Amino acid sequence: MGSDYSSDDRLVLAHPGIGWGFAETIGLLRLSDKRFDAEDDLLRGRQQREGFQARILGALKGYQIESASTEWVANADNSGATKVGFMVHDATFRRSTSSWFLTPQSAELCQSPALVIWNNGRFTEEDYESLLSSGSGEQGAGHEVMGRFGLGALSFYHFTEMIMLVSGNRVMFLDPSGGHLPRNARGDKRTALIVSLDTCRNKYPGHLQGLEGLFEFSQATEDYKGTIFRLPLRTPQQALESKISNRSFDTVELHTIMETRFFDQAKGSLFFSHLEEISAHGRDNLPTSSPIWSIRGTRQSPVEGVDGYHLEMSLEIRFKEFQPEKQDWLIHFAKKQPCGVPGMFSHLMRGRGLPPPSIGLAMRINHDVLTTTPTRSQIFATLPLPVEITLPVHVHATWILTEDRRTIRFDARDSDGERPMDIKYNLYLLKDLIPEVYLRMLATLAHRDSQAWSKCWPGTTEEVLQPMVTTFYERLAQTIHPVCLTVTGAAVTPAAAIFATSTSLHVRAILEALQLPDLVSPLPFGVALMPSWEGLRIDDDRTVTRLLRLNTPAVMQLFHPQSPQPSIVSEHLDGMIRYLAEGEEELNGLPLLQLGDGDITTFGDATHPWIFQDAVYSFGESRDVSISTLFGARHVVGPAITNQTCELLIGKVGNVRNLDVTGIRQLLAPLAPTNKATVTADRKAWLLDLLRFLDTHSTPNLQDTADLPLIPVINENIAISLNKARDGTVFDVTSLGNLGLPIMHLGVLVISSLPGVILEPALDLKRLLKAFRSLGLDVGTLNQRVSAQEWESLRQWIRNSLHSSTRNEEDRQTLLTLLIFEAQRGGQASVPSLHPARETRMLPMEVPLASVVRYLPSSVYFSDYSIELHLVLEGRRDQMLSLEGLVNRLELPTVISPEEDHYFQQALAVIISQQRRGVIPFVPDMDRILRRPEELYDHRVHPFVVAFGTRPAMFVHPEYRNNVDSLVRAGVRTVIDAPSLIQCATALDEDARRGALDPVRAAEFWMAFANDNANRKISLDTIARLRFIPYPHERRGVVEFEEFARPLPDGDIASPDELVRMEFLSVVWTQRARFLGTTPDFIFTINRRLGVPTVVQVVDHLEVLTTEIAPMFPSHPSLLDDLTETYNWLLDHIEDAGMFLEQRETSLLWLNVNDPRDGVTTWTWRSGRQLIFNLGFDDPEGDHYGVNIFLLRYRDLLMAAGADEQTQLTIPALEHEMRHDERLCREWESLRQNDLMTNIQFEVDGEIIKAHRGVLAAAIPHFRARLAGPSQGAEVAISVGSPMVFQTDGITSAFAVRSVIDYAYRGSFAQASAAIRDLLALLELSNMWEIEDVKRQTERAIVELNLVRRETHEDILHRAVLYGATALAEMPHISTFYDESSHAIFLKDDHHLIEYDPRALIERPLIMAHYTIVLSATTTPFPFAALISAAYVSARVTFDPQVSSPLLKTSDGKHITEAEVIIATLGTHITQGDSTKQATFMALAKNLTHVTVYSEVVSALDSLDDHAAYRTFLVGHTITSADFAVWGALKSNAQALGVLKRNQHVHLQRWYTYIETIPSTHRALTSLAEARAQKLRTNKTAASFTLGLPEAVEGKVVTRFPPEPSGYLHIGHTKAAILNQYFASMYKGQLIIRFDDTNPSKEKEEYETTILQDLELLEIRGDRLTHTSDYFQELHDH
Repeated sequence: MGSDYSSDDRLVLAHPGIGWGFAETIGLLRLSDKRFDAEDDLLRGRQQREGFQARILGALKGYQIESASTEWVANADNSGATKVGFMVHDATFRRSTSSWFLTPQSAELCQSPALVIWNNGRFTEEDYESLLSSGSGEQGAGHEVMGRFGLGALSFYHFTEMIMLVSGNRVMFLDPSGGHLPRNARGDKRTALIVSLDTCRNKYPGHLQGLEGLFEFSQATEDYKGTIFRLPLRTPQQALESKISNRSFDTVELHTIMETRFFDQAKGSLFFSHLEEISAHGRDNLPTSSPIWSIRGTRQSPVEGVDGYHLEMSLEIRFKEFQPEKQDWLIHFAKKQPCGVPGMFSHLMRGRGLPPPSIGLAMRINHDVLTTTPTRSQIFATLPLPVEITLPVHVHATWILTEDRRTIRFDARDSDGERPMDIKYNLYLLKDLIPEVYLRMLATLAHRDSQAWSKCWPGTTEEVLQPMVTTFYERLAQTIHPVCLTVTGAAVTPAAAIFATSTSLHVRAILEALQLPDLVSPLPFGVALMPSWEGLRIDDDRTVTRLLRLNTPAVMQLFHPQSPQPSIVSEHLDGMIRYLAEGEEELNGLPLLQLGDGDITTFGDATHPWIFQDAVYSFGESRDVSISTLFGARHVVGPAITNQTCELLIGKVGNVRNLDVTGIRQLLAPLAPTNKATVTADRKAWLLDLLRFLDTHSTPNLQDTADLPLIPVINENIAISLNKARDGTVFDVTSLGNLGLPIMHLGVLVISSLPGVILEPALDLKRLLKAFRSLGLDVGTLNQRVSAQEWESLRQWIRNSLHSSTRNEEDRQTLLTLLIFEAQRGGQASVPSLHPARETRMLPMEVPLASVVRYLPSSVYFSDYSIELHLVLEGRRDQMLSLEGLVNRLELPTVISPEEDHYFQQALAVIISQQRRGVIPFVPDMDRILRRPEELYDHRVHPFVVAFGTRPAMFVHPEYRNNVDSLVRAGVRTVIDAPSLIQCATALDEDARRGALDPVRAAEFWMAFANDNANRKISLDTIARLRFIPYPHERRGVVEFEEFARPLPDGDIASPDELVRMEFLSVVWTQRARFLGTTPDFIFTINRRLGVPTVVQVVDHLEVLTTEIAPMFPSHPSLLDDLTETYNWLLDHIEDAGMFLEQRETSLLWLNVNDPRDGVTTWTWRSGRQLIFNLGFDDPEGDHYGVNIFLLRYRDLLMAAGADEQTQLTIPALEHEMRHDERLCREWESLRQNDLMTNIQFEVDGEIIKAHRGVLAAAIPHFRARLAGPSQGAEVAISVGSPMVFQTDGITSAFAVRSVIDYAYRGSFAQASAAIRDLLALLELSNMWEIEDVKRQTERAIVELNLVRRETHEDILHRAVLYGATALAEMPHISTFYDESSHAIFLKDDHHLIEYDPRALIERPLIMAHYTIVLSATTTPFPFAALISAAYVSARVTFDPQVSSPLLKTSDGKHITEAEVIIATLGTHITQGDSTKQATFMALAKNLTHVTVYSEVVSALDSLDDHAAYRTFLVGHTITSADFAVWGALKSNAQALGVLKRNQHVHLQRWYTYIETIPSTHRALTSLAEARAQKLRTNKTAASFTLGLPEAVEGKVVTRFPPEPSGYLHIGHTKAAILNQYFASMYKGQLIIRFDDTNPSKEKEEYETTILQDLELLEIRGDRLTHTSDYFQELHDH
């Protein structure tokens, strides 16, 4: 055990047979522990936190063994190392003494195989601390950070129970179990220990023995240039006892891990780290190690970019004795500055200790690997994560990782569709940063390596990276990087490229063969990956057609017969054409059309307008020929274009067609004769072959060329067309018969029979007429070409043919010109002659021409009816006269004389015999004047005779009445219908107005009218004013009322509008008469408006009842009945009556009584304007009266007539009312009423009010203080033998004092008859004497007595606020009254408008014209107190920029210049308060003006706020100069104003606002603002602003101050704000404060509020407050 401890008597050695485990269990110390304590000055130990083993156990479950090397490499990279080495150390050590080790247990570990980890970085103090704290949860970086000894460092414990590391001059031991390190002096286990390298080498060399020679380490080293970890492999026995892991390792298993997983991880560890080399070795007892594998990287100089750089790296990978592998990689790296990261992630990055985001991409660019090796890439967080991806690149970013750090956080959305902030951060990296770096890498590859470029494009990948891929292709169209490589090798941006997306290989082959400089083909990515091709060009049919047009020469050269690429034509031309033909694009102009001779032309080429698909046709006896042999090879499509493609082209291009009708006609156009041409002998054979060809084919055939002149005429050397031969004007010579000669004389064409030319076999009228038209035959031509005899035979044949031949309009027109019918002139007898039918008029069949010819016009020919003429004139209605048409053409005289009766009766009889209504033009009336039948009436109908008895011309002449029934059928009126009745009533009205209608005749007609059903169809409006109804003279039936009825026009006849039904008589009898009693009810039933009064008449009737009859016959029962009925009728018709009642709002129409039938009440009449509902009392002085019971039911009527309604107010119940003992109160009240033992009296307004001092002092604290206090002598006047006289401080209301005394005795006061002025005086007194119960009862009395009205609510509200009557002031209705009114109310009386300002109640200004105060508007600080004091006392205020301080001038010539003296002088004219208190506040105001220290300002405002808590004014109960002085001081102190406006001093702010809103204060501040504005307008420099805005118009200037609510205002903002306010004020325009809220990541509501407060401090107030976001739609639209 060593002799060093043998002299220590305090030690007692245990028996050597006790084992270590039992010794530890019973708590025995080891000598090594004691030795360690003795040497503790050379060592440093630390106890790791509680639960460390459990933390390691949890970490090891999350971090797999295979990933451990990644953590260690990350630690090395973070420490600045460039090289990392691993070693499987399987050496056998010579046995060392236990004294060479810290403990025997550590000796066992140090002499076992180990895993050695090395890097060429050095530990810092922070690294030691971090490693000691690993897993404790105290790391600044979270689990998403790799390296730097975070949770990942715990992966060491996968392999070992204790860690030893050497770095620099220190050695560190980590022992989570505490079983291998010496204990401390208390016997507690140590879990960590740091000793110097020198101490370890000298005292514990056994620990360094296992490192000798490894990675250039030597025990002789004083300071090791690197860091080396030794992890003794956990043995099976240790695994059984371990509390960390039950996994053991041997060197064989470790070799396997080293050669597989560690090797795979290491190959990707150099891309995004600082490392240059990683290697693995194995070593046994030999002095040298054997390499397992190594990776070395060589980086070229980086090429710097805007946000990063890119470089090329070469890797040399060696594995044992195999041939080394060379890899070339392109790496792009970018880092985001912190200021560019969205603000939403700031808290997250600070909380997790995240560095600024960095992005890296790495792609292998070895050509041999690109073509043979499938893509295997990984996600990196500086070092590779165990996640393989299908992208062609490695992807690095500063991710937030999962807890096991195997992949990145990418959880699904929660139930609300939201993701945690760390997931959003990873999405930010994926969608906002990585796509941009990826695009830059592609741009680099496009310039460097086309093969690598084509393999680099991302495709569909794992879910975690899919957002990046989606965003990449979404941004592709907008990127400015040249990421696209064209077929010519040029790198272009996507916007400049054309992408080969077509599935047609033919299109791609041709476009590639053209070597288009902007074509990207083949496409390096899948078409489906692009969410949209909008903004990009692709090889769709539109783009392809445009490219072919732009490159027409190259395309034609490509397809030329001598083209160097003939396969392009044979293999792809047809496919290209088919692809485009199946699209929607215009093909004309494309150079793709191959002709039969192999030449290329364009679709739609005007020089080759007709190209056909070649075909062979048989001509019967002739030889077979094709189109090309018949018309030439350049008229057919070339052989490279298939028949199927030709079918697609037909109809889409202008010059590829089928040989159809149009085609054959085009081919014949340059060869065939004209429409009518001379036929030569040379052409006859060709025409014959052509006719036979067309005759023997279905399509095309002879019919298809029927309009071409291909048929020769027999008797002339001309050729005509088939259409001409068949148009009916050409005849076969065999079909003419015996009419052939005259027809041929007329020049008709005749041909012989030909194949395929078949004409009609016989002559008919239709063809003959057509031939006449074609020859232009007329009457003169016929006479010249044929004789009369020849024409007569032909005319008869034509008339006979009319019955069997069909005709069209052209035929009729031709027949109309021929002389085939006889006609005669009208008005005379003449011999009929032949005339063209177009010049004649045919009479109706039933009317002989002879019966009416006398009355027909002589200028026209007329014919009797005939079937042949009817056939010719068919459709010409103007020539085929109907009976009505004939009647209309008759030329009749105005008056029929007796001599004319025979002829007129003959004509009339023929017309009447047809029994057709409306065809008889005129009938003679009693005066022989011809009139229309419908104007005459049947003389047999009695009502007509009654109505038209004075008008005989309304009936038929007696000579013609023998046919009266026929005349009735013709229109003579015999039926009593609505129009007839109206006509009768109109006739009677005319008679009545000229005095020719007697009542008997009127009554006779009225009874007939009323009983006839026809009247139901008469609108009352049409007869309402026709006077034809008799009426009785009696109106109401009350004799004395008759004189008040409105008289009707003279006579006994009235119109319906002047009469009324009996049921409505009581509501309108003064305006209308009543119908006859014999009038049947039937007429009222069918016409409900008849006899119904109008609203205007009823209102007029009401006015007669109330203003004319009521004064003469007050309380008359009939009058009351009529009045009630009238009120009720108007109430039923309130919607219509309202406007008329409103016009009579001042008329005394309303009986305002409770019960008009009680026989006692005097009837009282009021106007609508005088009446107010809910008014608890009458107010004769204000001409206001409450509505009584009788009128309550007519509320709507009265409101329409101008009545008002008092709002029913309520007030909350008193929270507390003083309780009195009823008996005691009753006794004291009895003593007071009998003036017994009274010892105090009040003398007010000439009235003496007595009371008992004891009662007052007991009931009211105010009296107790004044009567019992030390100042009693000053408050009361006492005379011997007399009661004490109490001073009332100027109170003039005896009611107020008496009510307070009543309250003291009874707990309430009498309020039944109180007026508003008395209650307001009581309110003031209760506030002055601080009697809250009286104040509350006063509030209740004002409400319950309905004293809050329009004319009083302003005054009541003002007093309520002034005297602290909060319940009254805060009532909703009073607030509504105030809010809806301006501070100035205009009351209308009978003559003029009166302005009433309720705030003026608190001002009692004197007319101080002998005071003038002169101020400078620019004085700083401005003397606001002097200004508003002067304004309050009505002193004259002027502004002069020359004065430096305020100047008060008096009428006696005095000049006062000190502000305090000016305020005091003016204060003598303001209410005087307590002088001592006033002096205190005046001093406070003087000091407050200059206070700028924030704490002092707040302290002063706090004191003022406390003082104002229970006061309206600072001193006393009215305003004093102290109020003005303090207010002015606050106004001039910007800092005090700023504090006040934070709403923390509510009482002071209430007082401040009150003083500010006093009218005199408002006027003073307005004049100051105007003076300052005038100063700015006239001052040339104007605070360094320019004089003005060019062409600015006053009142139309609008300025804008647009701060962004992302921070506080600075001096630049202040300048801009003042400048905008200056111009807005100068031109009396508007200032808009618009918050530019377009950067939501930085904006806060706090900034917006603060900006408004700061502007308020600057006295800048905008006219409008807006936000830019209010106008996003308008901004987007423009």
